[in-house]
Amino acid sequence: MKEYFKLQFKMTNRRLTEFGVPPIVAYLTLLVLFFYLSTELFKRTEYAGLIYTFVGISSLIHLAEENKINFLKLIYSKIDFLKIRLLENLSITFLFWVILIYNKAYLLSFFIILISCISVFYTFNKKNNFTIKTPFYKYPFEFCTGFRKTFFIFILCYFLTYIAVDVTNYNLAIFSLLLIQFTCLTFYISPENIFYVWIYSLNPKGFIRYKFRIAILYSTVLCLPTILCLLFFFQNEILISLGILVLSYLFIFTGMLAKYTAFPNEISIREGVVLVFLIWFPPILVLIIPYLYFQSIKNLKTILK
Repeated sequence: MKEYFKLQFKMTNRRLTEFGVPPIVAYLTLLVLFFYLSTELFKRTEYAGLIYTFVGISSLIHLAEENKINFLKLIYSKIDFLKIRLLENLSITFLFWVILIYNKAYLLSFFIILISCISVFYTFNKKNNFTIKTPFYKYPFEFCTGFRKTFFIFILCYFLTYIAVDVTNYNLAIFSLLLIQFTCLTFYISPENIFYVWIYSLNPKGFIRYKFRIAILYSTVLCLPTILCLLFFFQNEILISLGILVLSYLFIFTGMLAKYTAFPNEISIREGVVLVFLIWFPPILVLIIPYLYFQSIKNLKTILK
């Protein structure tokens, strides 16, 4: 059983190293970011406990995938299998129920622990799952696959939007919009098979323009409920809302360019650092976008004739 967790730890460290990030730096950064976002969430809304519980329980889903469960049952005895499942579930939700206890949400904390224990006996069987219908099938790849993996985040964002309108909290509504757009940005982290780029009868410039139009269209579809609420219920901040929306489009465009700069490989540490830096200093977009654009055009010339 110990070997299993050692292997998982080594595999995670290897992925981080291949991405170009020292594991200790990644762990510390994620930990600081987690506590910062948690603190901000509990400061800004009275529904933070419910939101937190939803996110914590959602994080358990990928641990119960059928293929993984069958593999563990094949390798380990029933007792060891249950121990592994229990430790994994409690580990993944540990920070969630600790934060809830710290904020005196004892009942919700107990609920997460209870679900973590009960889900030990649950298998996420793909054969029994319904297929999530999406409006993105016409223009794959990013949004079609990305939405199915993160659909619960959009449910959370729409719920946050509802709360923002209910308590007249403009900042929370903007946070919901940015979270949707950031999730759309993450769709461009993983590259598609080179075949799905080669099949386009477009030159590199035409391909980039085409992909950007699709990114604007589909990201707008996903954030439309939040945008409409911002425009209707927070009319005094319409210009600010539209400005933030346009800025979010530029971030998605930058992420897309970074993807095709590194394509067919995954985004390297260089592109990753650029994207992180842009979050802290958006004005540099005026320099980064042209640079990534010409680099992606140059890279795509070897694939698109």
